[in-house]
Amino acid sequence: MSTREPSQILTKNTVYNYAREVFGEPGKVYSWMNTPNAILKGMCPKDLIEYSNAEDLLLVMEELGRVDQGLF
Repeated sequence: MSTREPSQILTKNTVYNYAREVFGEPGKVYSWMNTPNAILKGMCPKDLIEYSNAEDLLLVMEELGRVDQGLF
């Protein structure tokens, strides 16, 4: 059994999949994930996803939701 916390599993399985759903194209996902974002404490989304706590994951998911709804 893995010693990873559920938030780490959520990170890999949910956030990245949602980003793919929102952006559609792998190049757009890559670009968004690697661009610093003021809403995300000036960090790149991928950095928050890889080295985050549950609160930071929620920030990334919320920002993806805003992008998905056209509210960015």
